Amino acid sequence: MRKAIGFVLSFLTLYLMLNLVYYAYHKFIFPDTIFFTDIAAYQTEYLLQLFGHKTSLTFDENYPKIYLNRDNVVILAIYEGCNAATLYIILVSFLLSYFQLTKNILLVIISGIVIMNILNVARITGLYYVSQYNPREFYFYHKYLFNGALLGAVILIWLFALKKYNDLRR
Repeated sequence: MRKAIGFVLSFLTLYLMLNLVYYAYHKFIFPDTIFFTDIAAYQTEYLLQLFGHKTSLTFDENYPKIYLNRDNVVILAIYEGCNAATLYIILVSFLLSYFQLTKNILLVIISGIVIMNILNVARITGLYYVSQYNPREFYFYHKYLFNGALLGAVILIWLFALKKYNDLRR
């Protein structure tokens, strides 16, 4: 029981600390940019262009969001929360709370963040298509299906790490 409580407290502490660092990053270090969201938007735009779509990005100066356009028509708004940073923080918090930091766990963290980024770009791309071909179902896909799939991927990465590196636990 003591180990379980220690894990939960460690997870919550690390989760809060990483969120504060992320908040400070946006508020004080780079207040005029939404760097991680920019990356997700540019990667999504690039992928859609590979698929033959004539897309472009425009930036809203008054609110941190990026518009994904097709033929100068806004198709999708990409907000700061669309960059999967929260999922990265959850993944890292869990792994560092449960495991000792070793080269193997560091590789799981890095590869997990890369996998989450790829899946997030796929999610935004999927939302582009939903907004084009099935806009009435957009809320369901955005709120439940795609976000649930991303959270499921985080859980699968945790399970992989638990199975493969259980001997490295704290």
